[in-house]
Amino acid sequence: MSAEAIRRGYGAAGEMLVRHPYFNQPVFVCFPRPAVMRGQDGLECYKPEPDKSLVDAVWENLRRLDPNLSRNAVADIIARAQNSNGEPNRDRVIAAMQKALTLRPTGDEVLKLFDRVQGSEHLLETTAAAQITKKGCAGNKGRLPPA
Repeated sequence: MSAEAIRRGYGAAGEMLVRHPYFNQPVFVCFPRPAVMRGQDGLECYKPEPDKSLVDAVWENLRRLDPNLSRNAVADIIARAQNSNGEPNRDRVIAAMQKALTLRPTGDEVLKLFDRVQGSEHLLETTAAAQITKKGCAGNKGRLPPA
């Protein structure tokens, strides 16, 4: 250590200067590095992912349910759900995607459910109730849950 560091009382990161009457010279104590990244280290190591289009984001989420799902099929369904401006209705598409992820249909039914739920506001609200009725609740032996 340099004399300047000794005078100031600090060394490198993770070191601490200890002065004690029993020791003739100052002693630097080293601590282990913390298990967290400081400042910009995390951003430099893990670059942020660029924003995705609505079609890509929905397709990637629905592929968790059906890995063979075609991106073009998802894009066609999203293109049909347009608002008054002629753009895809983001809220309806996201709500339909969330409903499909919540209900977890089997492979072939993912796209059908996504299309059906997105096309109807009534289905966005009632699909969950229909799924509970169809499956029944654990412990109720197929009956509806008590109201």
